[in-house]
Amino acid sequence: MAAVTDLVARLADAEKRYVAANPESHRLHERRSRFMPGGNTRTTIHQPPFPLTIVRGEGARLTDADGHAYVDFLGEYTAGLYGHSNPVIVRAIRDALEDGFVLGAPNRHEAALAEAICTRFPSIELVRFCNSGTEANLLALSLCRAVTGRSAVLVFAGAYHGGILLFAHGSSALNPPFGWVVGEYNDATAAARLIEQCAPELAAVIVEPLQGAAGVIPGESTFLRTVRESTTAHDVPLVFDEVMTSRLAPGGMQQALGIEPDLTTLAKFVGGGLAFGAFGGRRDLMGRFDPSRPDALQHGGTSNNDVLLGRATGSPRT
Repeated sequence: MAAVTDLVARLADAEKRYVAANPESHRLHERRSRFMPGGNTRTTIHQPPFPLTIVRGEGARLTDADGHAYVDFLGEYTAGLYGHSNPVIVRAIRDALEDGFVLGAPNRHEAALAEAICTRFPSIELVRFCNSGTEANLLALSLCRAVTGRSAVLVFAGAYHGGILLFAHGSSALNPPFGWVVGEYNDATAAARLIEQCAPELAAVIVEPLQGAAGVIPGESTFLRTVRESTTAHDVPLVFDEVMTSRLAPGGMQQALGIEPDLTTLAKFVGGGLAFGAFGGRRDLMGRFDPSRPDALQHGGTSNNDVLLGRATGSPRT
């Protein structure tokens, strides 16, 4: 009991020193709290009693509102591996801004980015752009539901597929009502059994080749191969969420593992760190978004082909 009391006292003292050392971050947090719930619009980055307010990033260093400098080991949860204010990306963005960035029409940059993605990821025969990993996963799953006519989706406990696709503790109340089936990650036998049992209702299986938010848990090769074989055997589309793992090999973890999914989702890493999402895969699935088809599925989004994305990746002008 004495040890616990001592620990509580030490934590209270550490918090007191934190508050005293960061008055401007404290003030800004209080100001934000007047207009945003908890002074926050992104739950992940909140830290009690209040988070530091970062005012500048350059390379691998951050500076907060109170003038303290830090080495950034977070790297935007691995999405910021280019570093802050990378000069190549900044220059490309400035070049794009000179011509305007939301033009309300096809532009000359999007094709270069699409070609680069399809070249790097052989499983992606056609690709569509959106604005986040959440959106990419939601669109990929919705496509599977539309094409198969089924409603359920198999996910794995601990998964994070976006802001409204949360499975840390079962299915979040925020998740869309898709009829979620939650399996155990890295349990190949159980996954095969679930796919077989639920196949008549399954529109898709979605899996991260490495579960990031759950604690950076690598997917075992046997597990991922079993999921691929079982989905193929029961004609269930397999979606690889490579939002985090796309940077682990030139063609993502699917290339490293030698496993080809039906659809793949990507996000801001591929967009130079900007707000970005992409989903792509088999031609017969993605072709349903071809507006010239009589059975076309509609997919809109003001910034889906924002020219900043094509330029931020260093795609050449064409």
